[in-house]
Amino acid sequence: MVKVLSVNSNGLGADLKKNWIKSLARENKCNFICIQETHLQVVDSRLAKSCWGNMNFNMEFVEAVGRSGGLLTIWDPSLFVKESVSRVANFLMLKGRWLPNNKQLGIINIYAPNVVTGRDTLWQNLSSLLRADQATGWVLCGDFNEVRRPEERRGSMFSVRGATSFNSFIESLDLFEPHMGEGDGEKHSKLDRFLVSRGFLDEWSNPGTSAIQRLYSDHNPIVLSTESPDFGPIPFKFYNSWLQDGSLAEVVSKSWVGYGGRDNNLSPILVLCKKLKRTKLAIKEWRKVENEDRCKMIKELKQKHNNLECLGEERRLSGEERRELGTILEKIHELEGRELMDVKQKAKIAWLKEGDENSSFFHGIVAAKKRKNWMHGKIQGEWEYSLSFRSSRFRKISESQNCMLEAPFTAEEIKNAVWSCGGEKAPGPDGFSFALIRKYWDMMSLDFYKAVKEFESDPGRMAACNSSFIALVPKVNDPLCISDFRPIHLMGCISKIVSKILAERLKLVVGDVINPVQTAYVKARQITDGPLIVNEIIHWVKRVKKKIFILKVDFEKAFDNIRWDFLWEVMAQMNFGRTWISWLKGFICTAQVSVLVNGSPTKQFSLEKGVRQGDPLSPYLFIIAMEGLIAAINEAKELGMFVGLELPNNGPIISNLHFADDALFIGKWSDINLRNLMEILRCFYKASGLKIN
Repeated sequence: MVKVLSVNSNGLGADLKKNWIKSLARENKCNFICIQETHLQVVDSRLAKSCWGNMNFNMEFVEAVGRSGGLLTIWDPSLFVKESVSRVANFLMLKGRWLPNNKQLGIINIYAPNVVTGRDTLWQNLSSLLRADQATGWVLCGDFNEVRRPEERRGSMFSVRGATSFNSFIESLDLFEPHMGEGDGEKHSKLDRFLVSRGFLDEWSNPGTSAIQRLYSDHNPIVLSTESPDFGPIPFKFYNSWLQDGSLAEVVSKSWVGYGGRDNNLSPILVLCKKLKRTKLAIKEWRKVENEDRCKMIKELKQKHNNLECLGEERRLSGEERRELGTILEKIHELEGRELMDVKQKAKIAWLKEGDENSSFFHGIVAAKKRKNWMHGKIQGEWEYSLSFRSSRFRKISESQNCMLEAPFTAEEIKNAVWSCGGEKAPGPDGFSFALIRKYWDMMSLDFYKAVKEFESDPGRMAACNSSFIALVPKVNDPLCISDFRPIHLMGCISKIVSKILAERLKLVVGDVINPVQTAYVKARQITDGPLIVNEIIHWVKRVKKKIFILKVDFEKAFDNIRWDFLWEVMAQMNFGRTWISWLKGFICTAQVSVLVNGSPTKQFSLEKGVRQGDPLSPYLFIIAMEGLIAAINEAKELGMFVGLELPNNGPIISNLHFADDALFIGKWSDINLRNLMEILRCFYKASGLKIN
């Protein structure tokens, strides 16, 4: 674990400062100390010891220029062995080997000039140095005397030119600034920071930094740590590259077919769950052995390749030896290519074609996703309310449409659902990709068919296989509150198949019950229609100098907050049949979820409201629920409680437009009109659970 303390001492002569730095290093268990502005011409081992705490250290320093500058870097020689050093007035560069993993590591201690031109020169020098050695894991730390954004500057003028130059330097080298966690230091102008290179992130993927309270300096000390807390085991995940191994077929067949007729009293859903679990355990054991054999084979092939290369330097290789060399290279490429496929699947870059060989790009995508998705904390909130909500103004589906929705599930529907699911999508709790299920569909299809037919006859049985993971995807940089994350559900393969079947049926009729003012998720409607209409309205009211109000709202955690009783009530008023609604209840209300915290699942819990983001069925259920608000607006217009905008030339009256969870309300300019609208939204919230953000 690399832990670096960076502190601008603003002079290192006083014993108080040296003892302070020593205590900071001890408390944070640092193995590097980087000090800026020592104001010293010479630093001896006695002074360094007073900062480090014992004699088990090595050190390098750059002398101050008069009473300005000066750099000192101290480190633990039992962990880091110096191989080279570069001393310049504004930076002190160490390069060596980090012994715990035997990787190249570079530490650059920086004190940037106070003038922009001087900093530009420093950025150029550092760029040349880092571009010449991109394989080393570089850590840049210290006082950069520059900020990246206006909000980082406090009490002095923000320089656009300086920030632009600094950001260009960072971006050109593909440097990453680790997340600043919750420390006890007050944040002032952010002149001190850590930057790390792509090479560093390849070895230490989740670095974090924290600010410490400043006591004897006008700068906050900061600490970089690569420590990653253990959140528990990572769940099994099937990688499609494994399908290329011929021995997998026997493993799957033996575990699946081998289950045989045992547990005859179990329901088809439970039998399928047990077969999936049995197959997962068999694949995990097989993969463990295969991975060990693959690594051993690659090592042996590389040794043979090296031996032939050495032989080729001594004499001319024979034709047979050259052919053997080519065969070895092909085999190494094939074995390592499977690992690249796994990295591609982790990255989930759908627009890249198979055969692309930019492995560093894929590794970078995976590392960046892991860093961005890493959770450093959350803030909790509360929610509650209950009220009924009814209206007779809903559109209705026909009896023939109900018959179609409630028709028995067919084997063809089930197969189509399997084939429509992405083969490389992130798997749910069972860990299986649909590429595996499609590969062995002839073997597995009957079990899936029986399970889906059991759901058809008894929807409550879905509880046995209706688990999903919640992946918290950040919506902002440095998320802190739970509202800064978007919860995406990763469903198991059985749940996904059932959801696909229901969604495919529902989307055939949803256009007949959804008001034209809703443009999202309905076939043949364009989500851009709404903004075009609004632009025309604004242009017209400005031209005729008409006073209106436009209120744009979105709903807080909309998918997660829909009340189930409200959804069932709306669907019942739309004439959806009892069987159809019972299927939806069995599918939605039996769900169990675990939250993935940095890749590890929490304990399972039940849902009490909401529809799952990532579920193919959820968008259609959401827009059906929004019909409740549209019905309320229409009723208010008829009663004269809300007055919309009447367009010229006998045009329609426009009062509301909806784009998924965003709504736009347009009305006559008056206080009472706006107050009535807010009352409608308040009542809708009480009934549906959907609250304005």
